[in-house]
Amino acid sequence: MVTKFVGKRYKLTSSENMDAYLDAVEAADNIKALVKSVNPSIELVINGDTYTLKTITEKSTREVTFKIGEEFEQTLLDGRKIPTTITTEGNKIVEVHKAPKPSKVIREFSDDQVKISLTCDNVTAVRIYKAE
Repeated sequence: MVTKFVGKRYKLTSSENMDAYLDAVEAADNIKALVKSVNPSIELVINGDTYTLKTITEKSTREVTFKIGEEFEQTLLDGRKIPTTITTEGNKIVEVHKAPKPSKVIREFSDDQVKISLTCDNVTAVRIYKAE
């Protein structure tokens, strides 16, 4: 269960194939530059049946709040709104985007790290976050 990882903070330590993934999801150049320029931390918060994934940088904190299995409209960094559904599978949080291009983000939690696999089309990027 992902609940055992609530309140732990993980810092980005490596990123593989992110440029290709950002191209696959048709991210704008300014978003690509932003993703490359920050070294974020992530944290999971649960309040009742409401989950929040926090992405924390030196400049700001971005929060995505949702209920497991319920579709919601997620606002991307560029302001686009996309239909998103998030589920859990053991120690994984699985995020599925239906549009504008179908994609999937899998966050696999463990005590010492979070492995995030981002897939769109046949392109997969992997980001590793280590426990702080």
